[in-house]
Amino acid sequence: MNVTGERTPAETTVASFLGNLPELLAAMMNDPRIMVAIADFEDYRYVQFWAEEDFIVAEVISNINVYSGDALTQEQEQLLEEAGWSVPNPDAGFPNWRRQEWGPGAILSIAEAAADASTRILRQGMEPGLQKVMLKTFPVTKKSAKRKVDLEGSERGQAEIDEQFAEIIKDFYDTELEGDA
Repeated sequence: MNVTGERTPAETTVASFLGNLPELLAAMMNDPRIMVAIADFEDYRYVQFWAEEDFIVAEVISNINVYSGDALTQEQEQLLEEAGWSVPNPDAGFPNWRRQEWGPGAILSIAEAAADASTRILRQGMEPGLQKVMLKTFPVTKKSAKRKVDLEGSERGQAEIDEQFAEIIKDFYDTELEGDA
Protein backbone atom coordinates (compact mmCIF):
# COMPACT_ATOMS: atom_id res chain seq x y z
CA MET A 1 0.00 0.00 0.00
CA ASN A 2 1.32 3.43 -0.90
CA VAL A 3 1.10 5.78 2.04
CA THR A 4 1.04 9.53 1.71
CA GLY A 5 2.20 10.23 5.22
CA GLU A 6 0.58 12.25 7.95
CA ARG A 7 1.55 15.65 6.53
CA THR A 8 1.57 15.02 2.78
CA PRO A 9 -1.97 14.42 1.55
CA ALA A 10 -2.78 13.50 -2.02
CA GLU A 11 -5.47 15.52 -3.79
CA THR A 12 -8.11 13.63 -5.73
CA THR A 13 -11.77 13.94 -6.64
CA VAL A 14 -14.54 12.70 -4.41
CA ALA A 15 -15.63 10.34 -7.21
CA SER A 16 -12.15 8.84 -7.53
CA PHE A 17 -11.74 8.50 -3.76
CA LEU A 18 -15.07 6.74 -3.31
CA GLY A 19 -14.61 4.62 -6.45
CA ASN A 20 -11.27 3.36 -5.13
CA LEU A 21 -12.31 3.11 -1.47
CA PRO A 22 -12.87 -0.70 -1.48
CA GLU A 23 -9.33 -1.23 -2.80
CA LEU A 24 -7.93 1.24 -0.26
CA LEU A 25 -9.70 -0.53 2.61
CA ALA A 26 -8.58 -3.95 1.34
CA ALA A 27 -4.97 -2.75 1.18
CA MET A 28 -5.27 -1.32 4.68
CA MET A 29 -6.63 -4.60 6.04
CA ASN A 30 -3.91 -6.62 4.28
CA ASP A 31 -1.10 -4.44 5.58
CA PRO A 32 0.55 -5.93 8.69
CA ARG A 33 0.59 -2.47 10.29
CA ILE A 34 -2.34 -0.58 11.77
CA MET A 35 -3.35 1.78 8.97
CA VAL A 36 -5.25 5.08 9.11
CA ALA A 37 -6.79 7.00 6.19
CA ILE A 38 -8.28 10.48 6.55
CA ALA A 39 -10.25 12.09 3.73
CA ASP A 40 -10.60 15.85 4.24
CA PHE A 41 -13.29 17.41 2.05
CA GLU A 42 -13.28 20.99 0.75
CA ASP A 43 -15.81 22.14 3.36
CA TYR A 44 -13.56 20.93 6.20
CA ARG A 45 -15.70 17.89 6.92
CA TYR A 46 -14.05 14.48 6.82
CA VAL A 47 -14.39 10.73 6.91
CA GLN A 48 -11.64 8.59 8.35
CA PHE A 49 -10.79 4.92 8.64
CA TRP A 50 -8.66 2.66 10.80
CA ALA A 51 -7.88 -0.92 9.81
CA GLU A 52 -6.13 -3.75 11.59
CA GLU A 53 -6.17 -7.28 10.21
CA ASP A 54 -9.87 -8.20 9.76
CA PHE A 55 -11.30 -5.12 11.47
CA ILE A 56 -12.23 -1.66 10.11
CA VAL A 57 -13.60 1.43 11.85
CA ALA A 58 -15.04 4.31 9.84
CA GLU A 59 -15.92 7.73 11.23
CA VAL A 60 -17.81 10.73 9.90
CA ILE A 61 -17.23 14.15 11.43
CA SER A 62 -19.70 15.28 14.05
CA ASN A 63 -20.66 18.75 15.20
CA ILE A 64 -18.22 18.37 18.08
CA ASN A 65 -15.40 18.79 15.54
CA VAL A 66 -16.70 21.53 13.23
CA TYR A 67 -17.14 25.27 13.29
CA SER A 68 -20.74 26.43 13.46
CA GLY A 69 -20.80 27.35 9.76
CA ASP A 70 -19.76 23.82 8.81
CA ALA A 71 -22.04 22.07 11.28
CA LEU A 72 -24.15 19.12 10.27
CA THR A 73 -27.84 19.89 10.09
CA GLN A 74 -30.32 18.03 12.27
CA GLU A 75 -31.51 16.30 9.10
CA GLN A 76 -27.97 15.13 8.28
CA GLU A 77 -27.53 13.81 11.81
CA GLN A 78 -30.87 11.99 11.56
CA LEU A 79 -29.86 10.50 8.19
CA LEU A 80 -26.55 9.26 9.64
CA GLU A 81 -28.37 7.60 12.52
CA GLU A 82 -30.95 6.06 10.19
CA ALA A 83 -28.13 4.77 7.98
CA GLY A 84 -26.67 2.83 10.92
CA TRP A 85 -23.90 5.14 12.13
CA SER A 86 -23.40 5.17 15.92
CA VAL A 87 -24.29 8.47 17.56
CA PRO A 88 -21.25 10.42 18.84
CA ASN A 89 -20.54 9.90 22.51
CA PRO A 90 -17.69 12.21 23.53
CA ASP A 91 -17.96 11.17 27.19
CA ALA A 92 -17.02 7.63 26.11
CA GLY A 93 -14.22 8.93 23.86
CA PHE A 94 -16.13 8.75 20.56
CA PRO A 95 -16.68 12.30 19.29
CA ASN A 96 -17.60 11.25 15.72
CA TRP A 97 -20.29 9.23 14.02
CA ARG A 98 -18.84 5.72 13.59
CA ARG A 99 -19.29 2.24 12.18
CA GLN A 100 -17.15 -0.82 12.67
CA GLU A 101 -17.06 -4.17 10.92
CA TRP A 102 -15.16 -7.44 11.10
CA GLY A 103 -14.24 -10.00 8.47
CA PRO A 104 -14.22 -10.13 4.69
CA GLY A 105 -17.60 -8.40 4.32
CA ALA A 106 -16.29 -5.39 6.23
CA ILE A 107 -14.63 -3.86 3.17
CA LEU A 108 -17.75 -3.50 1.03
CA SER A 109 -20.03 -2.72 3.96
CA ILE A 110 -17.82 0.12 5.22
CA ALA A 111 -17.09 1.41 1.68
CA GLU A 112 -20.80 1.55 0.84
CA ALA A 113 -21.67 3.22 4.16
CA ALA A 114 -18.89 5.80 3.74
CA ALA A 115 -19.90 6.54 0.14
CA ASP A 116 -23.52 7.00 1.18
CA ALA A 117 -22.57 9.26 4.09
CA SER A 118 -20.17 11.27 1.93
CA THR A 119 -22.46 11.83 -1.04
CA ARG A 120 -26.10 11.53 0.03
CA ILE A 121 -25.74 12.97 3.50
CA LEU A 122 -22.71 15.31 3.39
CA ARG A 123 -23.34 16.14 -0.32
CA GLN A 124 -19.64 15.71 -1.25
CA GLY A 125 -19.13 15.49 -4.99
CA MET A 126 -22.74 16.53 -5.55
CA GLU A 127 -22.31 20.31 -5.74
CA PRO A 128 -19.72 22.72 -7.17
CA GLY A 129 -17.09 23.45 -4.55
CA LEU A 130 -17.44 19.99 -3.02
CA GLN A 131 -15.56 18.00 -5.66
CA LYS A 132 -12.10 17.54 -4.14
CA VAL A 133 -10.72 15.54 -1.27
CA MET A 134 -7.30 15.54 0.37
CA LEU A 135 -6.42 11.98 1.35
CA LYS A 136 -3.82 11.04 3.95
CA THR A 137 -2.84 7.42 4.56
CA PHE A 138 -0.30 6.35 7.11
CA PRO A 139 0.60 3.58 9.52
CA VAL A 140 0.20 4.09 13.22
CA THR A 141 3.38 3.19 15.03
CA LYS A 142 1.74 2.77 18.40
CA LYS A 143 1.65 -0.87 19.46
CA SER A 144 -1.71 -2.51 19.06
CA ALA A 145 -3.53 -3.60 22.18
CA LYS A 146 -4.48 -7.25 22.10
CA ARG A 147 -8.09 -7.67 21.10
CA LYS A 148 -10.19 -10.30 22.83
CA VAL A 149 -12.97 -10.68 20.30
CA ASP A 150 -14.79 -13.78 19.19
CA LEU A 151 -16.42 -13.99 15.76
CA GLU A 152 -19.46 -12.03 16.92
CA GLY A 153 -17.39 -9.52 18.89
CA SER A 154 -17.81 -9.45 22.65
CA GLU A 155 -18.77 -6.29 24.50
CA ARG A 156 -15.44 -6.28 26.33
CA GLY A 157 -13.51 -6.67 23.09
CA GLN A 158 -15.55 -3.98 21.38
CA ALA A 159 -14.95 -1.51 24.18
CA GLU A 160 -11.21 -2.17 23.99
CA ILE A 161 -11.23 -1.64 20.22
CA ASP A 162 -13.23 1.58 20.50
CA GLU A 163 -10.91 2.92 23.19
CA GLN A 164 -7.83 2.01 21.18
CA PHE A 165 -9.11 3.74 18.03
CA ALA A 166 -10.08 6.89 19.91
CA GLU A 167 -6.61 7.03 21.50
CA ILE A 168 -4.83 6.48 18.18
CA ILE A 169 -6.74 9.29 16.50
CA LYS A 170 -6.33 11.58 19.52
CA ASP A 171 -2.57 10.92 19.56
CA PHE A 172 -2.39 11.65 15.84
CA TYR A 173 -4.19 14.99 16.13
CA ASP A 174 -2.27 15.98 19.27
CA THR A 175 1.02 15.30 17.44
CA GLU A 176 -0.17 17.16 14.33
CA LEU A 177 -1.24 20.20 16.35
CA GLU A 178 2.10 20.27 18.20
CA GLY A 179 3.92 20.15 14.84
CA ASP A 180 1.89 23.09 13.52
CA ALA A 181 2.64 25.26 16.56
